Amino acid sequence: MSGTFGHSSERSFGVDSEHGRVTFFQRVLPVFAMMLLVSGAVTAWTIRLGYTSLVADLGLLGFLGLLAVQVGVFYGAQAFREHYPANVVFAVTFAAFEGVFIAPIIQTYLSAGMGYLVAQALVITSVVFVGFAAIPLVTGKDFSYLGGALIAAVFGIIALSVLSYFVGFPGWVAVALDVVSIVVFSLFILYDMSKILKGDFGAVAGAISLYIDFVVIFLSLLQLLGMQE
Repeated sequence: MSGTFGHSSERSFGVDSEHGRVTFFQRVLPVFAMMLLVSGAVTAWTIRLGYTSLVADLGLLGFLGLLAVQVGVFYGAQAFREHYPANVVFAVTFAAFEGVFIAPIIQTYLSAGMGYLVAQALVITSVVFVGFAAIPLVTGKDFSYLGGALIAAVFGIIALSVLSYFVGFPGWVAVALDVVSIVVFSLFILYDMSKILKGDFGAVAGAISLYIDFVVIFLSLLQLLGMQE
């Protein structure tokens, strides 16, 4: 089993390799799907039991503490990415914590009678994800060269997001940040898929990367759609 969910020992095949496609469909995709299901279940459970208010009422220190735990779990998943079943346990735990964070956001839209926006954002995100993930699979092109530029863009997004928390930016800045986030993490799908198909990412590491891409696009789209209401 460690060969299934650990890091692939083959690094010689290219993006157009059949081996890479098999790795994605048989190893990466199941873990990715499991993470989405866990997040969805935890989000629904948190909302159903009324725990969203507890998460929202944690305060800044409580929120930062919960975030620190989530970051720790994420790096744990990265550190144990070659060790099954620890890597899968960390990945699922990370997805569960993400579900806790997502729940108050979803609850806000449901309480406002805008649950349809959640469904719209989920459908659009799924279409975007499938479309961008299919490009390296179908064309065999290697997009791993995008890594440096995308990481720099993420740091820029984070810096502006933190700054906007303390400085009152105009509404168009928030819109621009969401649009840029959607574009950047859509391109990250190309990058992550290329790394997976080349064998540079193990199954769990690849699944976590794609999961993060999906979640960021979904939340950015949801916020963008909410601004239009």
